[in-house]
Amino acid sequence: MSTNDTLDVDSWAMALQNLQTQPVEDARPQFEQFLQEHPTASRYWKAYIEKEMESKAYDRVDKLFVRSLLTCLNIDLWRCYLEYIKTIKIGEVNREEVIKAHEFVLEHMGQDISASQVWVSYIKCLKALPTATPADESHKMTLLRKAYQRAIVIPMHNVENLWKEYEAFENNLSKQLAKPLLQEHVGRHTAARSMYRELRRRREGLIINMVPRPPRGNKKEETQMELWTSLIEFERSNPMKLEEKQLIARVVFTYNQALLCLRHYPSIWYDLAMYLSGHQYVDEATAVFSRSLEALPSNLLLHFAFADFHEARKQIQAAKSIYERLISREDVEPLVFIIYQRFARRTEGLKGARDVFSIARKSARCSYHVYVASAHLEHFINKDAAVARKIFELGLSKFANEPSFVLQYIEFLHQLNDEKNVRVLFERVLSHLEPVHAREVWNRFVHFEHQCGDLDAVQRVEQRRTAVYPELNTQAPGGLRNLLPRYRFLDLWPCTASDVDGAGHEEELQTVSQPLSQNIIRSKVEFLNPSQLTRESYAYPRPDFTKMSPYTSELASAPLPVQQADMGLHIQAQLLGLDTTRQLPPANTPEPLAQLLALLPSREQFKGSFPDHVYLINSLLRMDLPSSLYELAPGTSSDLLAQANGGSTTPATATATGQSKDPRRRKRRDRNEDSDEEQNGPGAVGGPGVPMRDIYRERQQHKISKPNPT
Repeated sequence: MSTNDTLDVDSWAMALQNLQTQPVEDARPQFEQFLQEHPTASRYWKAYIEKEMESKAYDRVDKLFVRSLLTCLNIDLWRCYLEYIKTIKIGEVNREEVIKAHEFVLEHMGQDISASQVWVSYIKCLKALPTATPADESHKMTLLRKAYQRAIVIPMHNVENLWKEYEAFENNLSKQLAKPLLQEHVGRHTAARSMYRELRRRREGLIINMVPRPPRGNKKEETQMELWTSLIEFERSNPMKLEEKQLIARVVFTYNQALLCLRHYPSIWYDLAMYLSGHQYVDEATAVFSRSLEALPSNLLLHFAFADFHEARKQIQAAKSIYERLISREDVEPLVFIIYQRFARRTEGLKGARDVFSIARKSARCSYHVYVASAHLEHFINKDAAVARKIFELGLSKFANEPSFVLQYIEFLHQLNDEKNVRVLFERVLSHLEPVHAREVWNRFVHFEHQCGDLDAVQRVEQRRTAVYPELNTQAPGGLRNLLPRYRFLDLWPCTASDVDGAGHEEELQTVSQPLSQNIIRSKVEFLNPSQLTRESYAYPRPDFTKMSPYTSELASAPLPVQQADMGLHIQAQLLGLDTTRQLPPANTPEPLAQLLALLPSREQFKGSFPDHVYLINSLLRMDLPSSLYELAPGTSSDLLAQANGGSTTPATATATGQSKDPRRRKRRDRNEDSDEEQNGPGAVGGPGVPMRDIYRERQQHKISKPNPT
């Protein structure tokens, strides 16, 4: 396959599968080509290594492990390395070296949720250590105890079995010492078991061996990104209450595992670097940034962030080297020169910024943006308008046919109150600019005369523009809307475009100096009479009240008067000056559905994306709805329930309101309610409500109000 196909992961998966039956000499170039582009594809590293092991090319196997292990924190690849060390490289006889290999694997992969097999193998190797003296036996037991105590607090598969083995181990040594030792670690082990269950739930759906590729925006990639992000946030919340050093180790390990699949996602790289930097691991954060630039060499955002990272720590030369590497590329972006110029001004002063501009001018990739940025720096930072004007003139010789640059130059002269040269510049540019590119410049010329010229000058420029663009004629039929830009200021307008001829004309308004979008129209609406509001007056979708119907009952066979319809909807329509004579929903429409239909816009007015109705219906079917319409909240009087049911309380509603079928439970509940009433009082907050008429209270009040006969 050609190098152009390296990102076609599906095709490569089929090709590499076919390589399993080919000689290693034929498969080796294909593996190298693929892994050069995907260095974190652990599954294919493992397949490549196993292919070399079949041919007994152990020197190549050693080199492949060196290239892949620390890059791919994948448990399957590390177990392959461990088996290679145990069976081929060292052999079972040299147990000390095998134990060191286990410790190396556990140092990097011991926190993995699937690392239990490695821990079991490690403990097995420790148990097999020969002992010649009691001191050797004691040292062996100490090593086993430490291994068990490290393993039982890690949330991983089969951690419960390891705890049982540890209990048996301690009890066999000494039952008296076993109890305090087990009691000391049972709390952390319980937390690890709870953490394991939560991790297993959160890792459902993760594709650990997914080959990374640039984001394509499909659902599968978005789901993987969401799952990894959720898992990282969960680890950062420190649910196991670990010490800071242990927490950082777990979080970094999770980040590195996520990067195996999300290598092309810059946000993961940046978050990891900032996490390490926030905990004062500066060297480690620097290494993460360096790895991110190797993975995403064309991502400018990561380069700029890395340069700022160095600059914030006064590492000016390191930051400068990043910009130097960027501008040395043949495909350098103009933005690089602009950001580099800002950096040079901050660190080297104005001379450094001018040196960067001199380098940029010689580049074939230099655009008009670089000239504008340099002129603004001279004008606003150095306060030298003369130098800024020279830069604009220099740029005009190269970008005279670029309307955006011309408009920037015009804006600069306007800020200097140099009206004469502004008009000269307009004439210079419009004399040779093609009409297809000059529309924005003409609109800005008209806008300039609106602000600074007299009425004769305004009309002359508008007539010249009309000669080029006849559709903008202000004196032709329908030309009133073309006068709107003449009488506006900022977001104040004399009227809306729809007030003129019933149709909006925002396209022409958007081409003048200010961003005249629907936001400006919306701001203007606030000063109009409510009767002038239309659906087009809003910058966000609004219901079309002209298509709505007032509410009617099922008994209605003809449109009801407005007084009997839904007054809320009628008032809204009346305030907006709309016609309230509407067709009603069908007579057999249920009341709640009729209300909903009255609030929704018509089908013809809907221009958005259509919802997934199957998903909506399934979601509604899965909702937990009340079993009864009269299911009341706790504390509601059963008398109200009886009234709602026509004077009788059904068994279903009685159960909903706390009426138990068991008389013993009902008596206990009544005693509790009596005690609550004595404590809180009849009208206390949270207690039973005061009856509407209490005869006992009325009699007491009557006795108190009587005068004393004595």
